[in-house]
Amino acid sequence: MIKGVLFDFDGVLVDTESLYCQSNVQAFQQHGIPLTEEQYLDHWVRAGKTTPEYLETIHRYDADLVNVIREAKNLLYFAMLSSDVVIPGVHGILHGLARHYPLGLVTSSDREHVEHVLRMVDLASPFQIIVTANDVVQPKPHPEALLLASSKLGIASEHLVMVGDAEKDILAAYRAGMRSIAIPNRYTKSHDFSKATYVVKDLQEAVEIIKGMCGGF
Repeated sequence: MIKGVLFDFDGVLVDTESLYCQSNVQAFQQHGIPLTEEQYLDHWVRAGKTTPEYLETIHRYDADLVNVIREAKNLLYFAMLSSDVVIPGVHGILHGLARHYPLGLVTSSDREHVEHVLRMVDLASPFQIIVTANDVVQPKPHPEALLLASSKLGIASEHLVMVGDAEKDILAAYRAGMRSIAIPNRYTKSHDFSKATYVVKDLQEAVEIIKGMCGGF
């Protein structure tokens, strides 16, 4: 039986993926490095890879350049943010689940970004634990972040379900021995979700499945 629920952040609870995409593309272009939306979605969103790894693929890796691009991306991203990024219905769904089961947030985004958005949209309180990119060495699809969340919650992996929108979320859950629910969106609809326990159309449908997996409430 499921005893707790883990959620990805961007694309599941907040509609911020387009902002990450735009800010990355513009930051790279500011420094004369080509990056298309398609490249961003494949490298970062599907595969869960990083800025240094992208620069390595085009033979432009330099530690100073990584920092400069990240700073430019952050400035652009925060300038684009607004409180309407939260997906409709998320507040009620999370608070309803949190009355019955422990919830965790597991994201590949930086803690600074996550905490800023959580404050902006008042969405931190339902979560007992938050795991970000700053807490792990290996990002999703590696299972490290999910296993850390399992340890922090004190719930064995087989009793947790991961809700995500991307291939990397589902693979990380599979490798961690967790069940998973995929919610594809316009950016991830072509991803491979064959390892997902369920594939659903939206968060409300995911909640109904979670209720069944948890024995209802």
